[in-house]
Amino acid sequence: MDDHCVLLLVYVDDVIGIGSSTELTVHTNSDLKTRFEMTDSGKCTFVLGIDLIDNTDGSVTVCQKRYVDDILKQFEMDDCKAVVCPMDASSRPVPSSLSTKVDAPFA
Repeated sequence: MDDHCVLLLVYVDDVIGIGSSTELTVHTNSDLKTRFEMTDSGKCTFVLGIDLIDNTDGSVTVCQKRYVDDILKQFEMDDCKAVVCPMDASSRPVPSSLSTKVDAPFA
């Protein structure tokens, strides 16, 4: 199994295992199950507010539509209408002498 690897993505008590080969990933999963109490939930399609979509060419699409929909629902904006507001592609932000520093918990 030269030049193969398995990545374990850990968040609190969730672990997602991805690997360069199915055989190595299954072997790693089995090995972990002998050492730790684990439940295999199968293929990961949703994690941390992100949908993971397998494409036929082997790539993965990452989509946060569900997360955005949940936020819109939370703030009762799920019926709002989208508005096109194009910006000149050549515009670049520049610092302003008029800007003020804001002491906010999210800044």
